[in-house]
Amino acid sequence: MSQSLDERHVLDVLERFPYWLHALRGASPGQVARYAASMLGGARWFSWPYDGPPAALVALQDAPWDSDKLGVKSARIYVAVPPGAHGGAAELVARTLATLDGEGYRYLVTRLDANDLQVVQLLEQAGFIVVDAILSQYVRPAEAPAPAAPADVAVRQVGADDGDALGVLAADAFTMSRFHSDPAIGVELGRAIYRDWGTNLAFGLNDVTLVAELDGAIAGFLSCKDMAGARSAYGFGYGRIELVAVAATKRGRGVVAALTARLFEDATARAWEVLGIGTQIANVRAIRAYQHVGFAPGDSIFTLRRRV
Repeated sequence: MSQSLDERHVLDVLERFPYWLHALRGASPGQVARYAASMLGGARWFSWPYDGPPAALVALQDAPWDSDKLGVKSARIYVAVPPGAHGGAAELVARTLATLDGEGYRYLVTRLDANDLQVVQLLEQAGFIVVDAILSQYVRPAEAPAPAAPADVAVRQVGADDGDALGVLAADAFTMSRFHSDPAIGVELGRAIYRDWGTNLAFGLNDVTLVAELDGAIAGFLSCKDMAGARSAYGFGYGRIELVAVAATKRGRGVVAALTARLFEDATARAWEVLGIGTQIANVRAIRAYQHVGFAPGDSIFTLRRRV
């Protein structure tokens, strides 16, 4: 069963955990812990040891979007096992999974820093499989040269009339993801999921969605969300790019540069001192495209899922 935990005990574990995802370079352990806690609002907690102050944690958040798309009860879990607590990790994971199986959860997804190999391997032994690998890259727009945007690429804010076009573009452009690579989901459902995701960008899904036009047609888009907890934890804003797509026939013509140049302008207006993006490690073209506009590698991440 899940537990009610004192916030200071949660923060203590998170502060000692060195592998929290997207921990910004130069941040103190206390800042990272506060940022992590801000992402876990409403989570259910499982801890080891069961009695007394926790040494390791699992947090669970229901995933209604995944449940809807996959047709099974779904959740996202976060596993934090600091150094010195691995002796209880197997017990913690086993107890958590037994509880969730009994509650009818059939799809669990988690992401782990690639350095957290002991927990990756523990979850694999518990029935999780790796379905994705991501490289995160970061840039501080105020410190980076503005990308050179081609004059023939026009960039504007998304409109409601763009929904269908963005859906089609997303379905075609995204071929690597935790959905496409999952043998229980497959390419066709993966395409459908991204089609819906792209369409929803036209209706306010994220904080900023930019559309690029070239030769009289939509050539690409970029969508970014404000990571609200960063302001209180780090003292500055942080924007996370969730989706970027460029039509296959328009690649190599500066669409990414034009979208990023406009995002740099919006970042200043929104007080985003840092921008981040995650790209599938196999997508070398996209990784290079973002390095060309000033992003630098940060953390590498495995996505794992368990389906019963």
